Amino acid sequence: MVFDYGGTITFGARTAPSRPVDPFAAAALHVLHRLGLRLLLASNTLEMQDRRPALKIAGVDHLFYEVFQSHLMGIAKPDPEFYRRVLTAAQGTPGQVLWVGNSLKKDVVEPACHGIRTALVRPEGLHQGERLPNGAILIAQIGVLPRLLTEQEK
Repeated sequence: MVFDYGGTITFGARTAPSRPVDPFAAAALHVLHRLGLRLLLASNTLEMQDRRPALKIAGVDHLFYEVFQSHLMGIAKPDPEFYRRVLTAAQGTPGQVLWVGNSLKKDVVEPACHGIRTALVRPEGLHQGERLPNGAILIAQIGVLPRLLTEQEK
């Protein structure tokens, strides 16, 4: 399972240089980790941004198998190579991976082009004129994911 950072597992003003991890998101990440899922973080970052300190403060840094930060990789979403590298680390087929994020283009449409299942995190729902690709799900926040995933297994 791959998570975007800003606006997906965080809260606070979008202009803040380092938004903290939402405690409800942190709780959901712990549950997902206990379910045995491989968690990865995939974030577009600027040169002086590092997501790891915020993850550590929230007590979730150890839950992520790998943290992908675009400024360290030299590529960013929606570059196809970004998704290929994350998929390799996920160690599963694209259909086994769920990419969760708040950007319709970068976290839903583009991963779906690679065969990855997707979830759009939007508390306010879709904006006027937006459509989800087939198979994508819309959720208000990631706290619902553990319940959704366990219900799908039944």
